[in-house]
Amino acid sequence: MSIETARGIGDEAAAAMDKEVEALMKRASARIAAEVSTLDTDALGRIKPTAANIQHINAILDRVSATLFDDKYVEAVTRYLNGLTRVSGTVSTALKSLGADDALLSVIARRAKVGAATQLLSTSSYRDLLGSVSAQLINGIVTGADASAVSLGLAEAVDASGIDRAVKSQIDSAPAAMQRAQTAAASEQAGIVFYRFQGRPIKTTRPWCLAREGKVWHVEEIREWGREAAAGKRWDGMIEGTNEQTIFTYLGGWYGDRAACRHVVYPVLPSRVPPEDMARMRAKGLVD
Repeated sequence: MSIETARGIGDEAAAAMDKEVEALMKRASARIAAEVSTLDTDALGRIKPTAANIQHINAILDRVSATLFDDKYVEAVTRYLNGLTRVSGTVSTALKSLGADDALLSVIARRAKVGAATQLLSTSSYRDLLGSVSAQLINGIVTGADASAVSLGLAEAVDASGIDRAVKSQIDSAPAAMQRAQTAAASEQAGIVFYRFQGRPIKTTRPWCLAREGKVWHVEEIREWGREAAAGKRWDGMIEGTNEQTIFTYLGGWYGDRAACRHVVYPVLPSRVPPEDMARMRAKGLVD
């Protein structure tokens, strides 16, 4: 098992969770659309523009919130959290040779899993969805729209919706962020000074990452990237708050909708540092 293996497990868990959110929306769309039938309509099937119907929206939103997460979704969240456990176990095994503190790594993993579970099982993570439902109901009521048309529009909107964008980003990124935090903690304890910047290349890999990819870097070089970020030397995708401490967790920053680039840094023994990288560090006075 390796650090890169852990990253692959995390990516798979995040991708599977994304699909489960999509599946939840498809299952919920008909249920939410059916709520239109609880509004008062006239003989032609048009929603009456009344204060009572407007006030009834709150009751609809309460029912939607209470029934949004079905058993299949809860099971999917459990699988995602199990994926985080596998990532943590793989990282722990890979870092065993460094004498990593298992208790510390477990605390980091537990914190990541609690945070992810809280977000995935909170309706506050679906504010955009609930806001869209509310807006469409209000519009249908005040315009006296045909109830069946409003119901159809709601179903289509819910089907195409999902978890809030910012929350999705954090859930997608949680496995990598946890892995980096564990690696950094174990490496700091062991006094590791050399790290390889590695990841699976993609077409949209940014120049900042490309310039570092595949090379071994001294811990002080990595900290310097963080110091430069804190001093205002930005790069495309850099996460706000990047500094000499958080650089080991944030690394390159964002890619797409994720709050973590596809690269990782992992410890390297001095004997495995390429001569050209060692020469660069020597020129900077970082090694003898």
